[in-house]
Amino acid sequence: SVITINDGSIINLYGGGYAGNINQNSNIEVKGGSITDSLYGGGYQGAINQNTNIKVTNGTIKRLFGGGNEGNVEVDTNITIEGGTTTNIFGGGLAGDVYQDTNVIINDGSIDSLFGGGYAGEVLNQTNIEISDGTIKKSLYGGGYEGDVELVDIELNGGIIHESVYGGGFAGDVNDSVRVLEKGTTIEGSLYGGGYEGNILNKAEVIVNKGTINENIYGGGYAGTANQTSVTVEETDYNQIQIGKNVFGGGKGVSASVY
Repeated sequence: SVITINDGSIINLYGGGYAGNINQNSNIEVKGGSITDSLYGGGYQGAINQNTNIKVTNGTIKRLFGGGNEGNVEVDTNITIEGGTTTNIFGGGLAGDVYQDTNVIINDGSIDSLFGGGYAGEVLNQTNIEISDGTIKKSLYGGGYEGDVELVDIELNGGIIHESVYGGGFAGDVNDSVRVLEKGTTIEGSLYGGGYEGNILNKAEVIVNKGTINENIYGGGYAGTANQTSVTVEETDYNQIQIGKNVFGGGKGVSASVY
């Protein structure tokens, strides 16, 4: 399926079908207009048996899901943001699973909150987030919102995040490991290797080569556990690192344990 939106106002947009499967890629490009509720790369209670591909260059979107609404994606979800305004982005689906990877690339635009995983939907392999530019008004989560993922990889090359970065999810677990690589983004809050009330069942790794973190760095999460944490800060002659406060090997909060 191929959908292009140039203008107009739409409540919900689905790349897939209504309780029916699609055996090819789903491709959506948004060049303008407004989606007042949600954009789904997948379908409603129907599966996408290949990939979903979403590209946004302009327009306004309330919620963007790489996956479906109670519908699964059998391979990968791919989201590229090059402009526009989006309130919330989820690499996965709404109560729908992604069987392989979610890939979210932010080159520009304005976003409130970004989740590599889904909303109450699982990612059975890896979530990948790459930030080159743009603005995230609130926080970035490598995992899902009340949805588990297997692995997380985050690369921060530019742009600004007004609150914090969490390698894990919001009340969602990472069943294996997390890697957060900071290479030039400005983070006005803190950088956490772990999640927000979500657990990392293996290793949470934070590497800082360049960039500005106005608050703290935590190897673990906020009120979430991690089996192992690692924090590496390595500045070279031409890279500049600014950390406003402290570096902690563990997490924050009474229940933020490292085993």
